[in-house]
Amino acid sequence: MLASIEASSQQQKFDITNYSISAGWKKQVTDKALQLTKEDVAKGTYCIITLDKAMDAANDSKEILNIKSAPQMEPVSKEDGWEAQTGSATFKNEGSKAVAMLDADFQESGIYTAFGKK
Repeated sequence: MLASIEASSQQQKFDITNYSISAGWKKQVTDKALQLTKEDVAKGTYCIITLDKAMDAANDSKEILNIKSAPQMEPVSKEDGWEAQTGSATFKNEGSKAVAMLDADFQESGIYTAFGKK
């Protein structure tokens, strides 16, 4: 199933993620992923954000995503009691090049990700 609609700033939910998006973004939803797109034809720019459904933590995501290379991790950055760690690894998805990205933010009281406190 594929649906494409103009997105609004109303609170929405996809899988385990609650989100809201600004006007002007287009949303496509399948049973496996959410994709948000925005294009500025005059400037020749665009942005595509794809959010896949969460995977079972018991599965090996490196194997599922067919990641062959070691992830490229950035040095941990520290500021105002926070530590941030980011990294990425390339893989092929149905013959196309893709990238898996991680962004985790830590504070003494817990771990924060793009999805909130864990």
